[in-house]
Amino acid sequence: MVVDAPPHGLQGFGFADGFPDGCPDGHDPVTLCNTLEEKEIVLFFVGCEPNSEKYKDIYDALADKTGGRYVPLSDANKLTNLILASIRAGMSYASLTKTIAAITLKEAKKADGTAVDESALAGAVYRKVMESGSTLDVVSTGSSQLPPPSKNAKAYKNCRDLPGLNLTIITCKSVPTDVRPTGDGAADYRVMATEPSVDLVSDLCMKSYRKIKSDGK
Repeated sequence: MVVDAPPHGLQGFGFADGFPDGCPDGHDPVTLCNTLEEKEIVLFFVGCEPNSEKYKDIYDALADKTGGRYVPLSDANKLTNLILASIRAGMSYASLTKTIAAITLKEAKKADGTAVDESALAGAVYRKVMESGSTLDVVSTGSSQLPPPSKNAKAYKNCRDLPGLNLTIITCKSVPTDVRPTGDGAADYRVMATEPSVDLVSDLCMKSYRKIKSDGK
């Protein structure tokens, strides 16, 4: 999704919002991204900088919920490569998610009715993922990956709706004027194969395990 302004109803940034109470149709951008996460749909935000730069942590948080990222763009000529790279990265994330779900189910069944130690489960799944040689394609600029989400973006990611996000913005005291780099918006985008991190595998493992329990498998 290409963005050049913040979502309606976002507070704490001092911009003139024609709909300060949120989308007039009642759509909440945070809950929409929660739904995308549940449906395993990966979302990337392409930020038209400099207009969107102040809100990069918001969009990075929303995208990160789904396995996507906020990616800056200041040169329209690079848009095609950016879209293609984002699609490939999204497909890779979806594939890794399915791999981890299958391994999690297999490992969880080994408990054979006894209580599952979630920490041990996550560790076992990570080892199996590494043994399988699974990689994750990520969007990169040349030889560099995009920097990880900021501390504020990680806090925003845990919000379940727009009112909660607005409260968290106040708590973080982040009228974002930080200069955290998000990558070179004029660079040529491509994908880079990386080793899935322990945190990512553990997170996807626990999501899969919660689904297994809710489905009664």
